[in-house]
Amino acid sequence: MPISATKLRQDLYNILDQVIETGVPLEIARKGHIVKIVPENRKHVFR
Repeated sequence: MPISATKLRQDLYNILDQVIETGVPLEIARKGHIVKIVPENRKHVFR
């Protein structure tokens, strides 16, 4: 179930961390459209 853009804005960094940790894409509802945040599937690159 998508979350609202307002909810995303309120807790952005925790939500992004959750997507990274779980690997589960997140759907955001905005103006009748759905936008997804999807973690990239790649190995960590150490700089």
